[in-house]
Amino acid sequence: MTDGAFRIVTINTGKGDGPYHDRLEVLADALAALSPDVVLAQEVFEAASGAASTARRLAASLGMASAFHAVRRKPRDVDGERLDSWSGLATFSRWPLREVRMRALPDDPADGDRAVLLAAVETPRGLVRTANTHLTHLRARDDLRVLQAREVLADAWWHGDALARVLAGDLNARPGHEVHALLRSGEAGWRALDAYEAAGDPDAAATVRHSSPTGVVEARLDYVYLLGTPGVAPAARVRAARVVLDQPIGGVMPSDHFGVLVDLEWADVSDR
Repeated sequence: MTDGAFRIVTINTGKGDGPYHDRLEVLADALAALSPDVVLAQEVFEAASGAASTARRLAASLGMASAFHAVRRKPRDVDGERLDSWSGLATFSRWPLREVRMRALPDDPADGDRAVLLAAVETPRGLVRTANTHLTHLRARDDLRVLQAREVLADAWWHGDALARVLAGDLNARPGHEVHALLRSGEAGWRALDAYEAAGDPDAAATVRHSSPTGVVEARLDYVYLLGTPGVAPAARVRAARVVLDQPIGGVMPSDHFGVLVDLEWADVSDR
């Protein structure tokens, strides 16, 4: 937190896919160079043996407190080895993490073990409540993404004291999908503001890009939302937002997703 700003980065770290160990080093260095205050990571690889851990490596590189929730245990191929492992959620913070808890989300037998990791960041100015989640990837299940998001919003944990409330992660939904309408609706007492939409470049919003027989396919799947109470002026404002971690370093991409960086600034008490 410098010059009144609070920097958040969300990134899907891509499990143990591709050149995992090389990717992890690139990701760790690139994230540290962004000087974030909080990082919310999804698809965080953790070998059951402890031989490899994305959460441990990133926490060390960032010099941050961390909370990790392991989900989706199964064997995975990682740099030529078959490893029993998890792909979980991890939250990293420059300050202590309080009131950490996990909440299971509704799922589908074809895509089970979805969750949200809740953690309150104890900043010098007050608590920032963060929800780190990864919604279902099933294309035909917009209804399930809505159910999952509704479950996140319904948690009483949000009602504790907070300077700001942030919901972020890989929502697996392009702009305009039903889950975004729910988040903006004010249901469950919260209305969400898309931080990137508020301050980012609409022509540089894609967070995934891949080649197909018909050309390059881009999509925006990763988001940072600020939750507020309808009719109440927020304590946090979006200063800037941009897509990050979207270029190879030494020929290696940090992940198969790009990150989203958001800088918040705090309103004076007299402005609220």
